[in-house]
Amino acid sequence: MKNKLKRIAASVLTLALLAAIVIRCIVVARNAKSQLDAYICVGVAGMLVFQIVSNVGMCLFVLPVVGLTLPFISYGGSSVVTLFIAMGMVSGIQKRSLPDWLR
Repeated sequence: MKNKLKRIAASVLTLALLAAIVIRCIVVARNAKSQLDAYICVGVAGMLVFQIVSNVGMCLFVLPVVGLTLPFISYGGSSVVTLFIAMGMVSGIQKRSLPDWLR
């Protein structure tokens, strides 16, 4: 019984951390300097949401099994590189966002 609760807690924690990353991408999009920067951040957030939903759906046998990885958790060479590049773009946009007194 203890092991089951630990696994459930780990799953909930993993999904909460992934949700925090998606929410942070949307917050960066709201504070972006240009429309293009905001679209990039929303696109990255959408990509993450799609991969998370499809992977969890596959694990629950609700969706058909395809080769998508769980972002930052499952190992796929090109998937990890793509995610790191996308998060680097979001970090760069966040670094160049408008200061609070200009919003």
